[in-house]
Amino acid sequence: MPVKYDQFVKRPGEEIEYSPEDIVELGKCRDSLFYFMKYVKIINPDEGEMLYEPYDYQRDLLKLYKNNRFSVSLCSRQSGKTTTVCVYALWYALFNKDKNIGIVSNKESSAKMILARLKRM
Repeated sequence: MPVKYDQFVKRPGEEIEYSPEDIVELGKCRDSLFYFMKYVKIINPDEGEMLYEPYDYQRDLLKLYKNNRFSVSLCSRQSGKTTTVCVYALWYALFNKDKNIGIVSNKESSAKMILARLKRM
């Protein structure tokens, strides 16, 4: 999947000038997954693009993922697990150096859809 570069996604090596306020915000986002979430936008099938506002059980999942290297979740279908994991993966990828994130699914098309969702966030 090619990357579309725009005002949100910069080209590799492209320099960006940050204001002091931007640097403070980036530090807060780095330090707190839940602070970072106030900037994450998702695509809702009914409402279109909107800010991600997790339910309590999604917040619990995020805490679980953040505090445990390995975790297993038994969840119902259509409960927003993929979106929740994508939010965590995005935060983890942005604020941790030299990390790899694997996307695994039962079908290639599903994995590509998850990657597209992650890139859109």
